[in-house]
Amino acid sequence: MCLATAYWAGLDGIVYGAAVADSKKYGGFDDAFIYEEFSKPARARSISQTQLLQDEAVKVWKEYAKLPGNVAY
Repeated sequence: MCLATAYWAGLDGIVYGAAVADSKKYGGFDDAFIYEEFSKPARARSISQTQLLQDEAVKVWKEYAKLPGNVAY
């Protein structure tokens, strides 16, 4: 989500200190499983995903599209 937001925001780059391996080594956070899940089709992931109320959700985007100065390309 953070990486997607960086792209949406049009950032030129990201600066960081600790790496993914550091989060495992020093914090006990093993993100390998998460990266594996991202590479799978949605229907094959461990956590199910169900889309509901698409029409209502799209209304929000349509309102956003009408706003002057939005970042839509």
